[in-house]
Amino acid sequence: GPLPNNAVAGNPVRYQVTVQNWSTAAISNLTINENFSGSQTFLTGSIGANTYTPSLSGTGCSGLGVTGATGDSGVVFSIATVPARTNATTAGTCTVTFWAMTNPAAAAGSSYSNQIAAGSVCYDPGSGPICNGGASNSVSGTIAANTLSVVKAFSPAGPHPMQTRS
Repeated sequence: GPLPNNAVAGNPVRYQVTVQNWSTAAISNLTINENFSGSQTFLTGSIGANTYTPSLSGTGCSGLGVTGATGDSGVVFSIATVPARTNATTAGTCTVTFWAMTNPAAAAGSSYSNQIAAGSVCYDPGSGPICNGGASNSVSGTIAANTLSVVKAFSPAGPHPMQTRS
């Protein structure tokens, strides 16, 4: 699911999409079309010391491509190689980790969710595209109330009178 599952409005949420290849041959050039809901937008790059660049993990997985920019309502990920299964009970598995920004105007208590639609994960072995036939599981979270506020004050409240010495 999304992390955190209770984000403050305008904060990033991490998602992961895992694809599994149960065939005996590697898959080339798999694409994942990700469309955000609830006014979430794609987040990539760095903000201060935090890096939001999408990443690819999994043994034998290679070549993550990203078509999308910060603020987009959707993004397309491409994986150059998804490995074949190891055996009949262990699929070749690749995970794409990425970030979305929650709506800065979202009210506390409102929800956000994400789901990969049917037909959104595809590859073409040369005979036409093969895509996921059903939607992924849906993941969701709730917008939390801001938990931090800062107030700055000076003492004394006005200018300090000048003192002279002789």
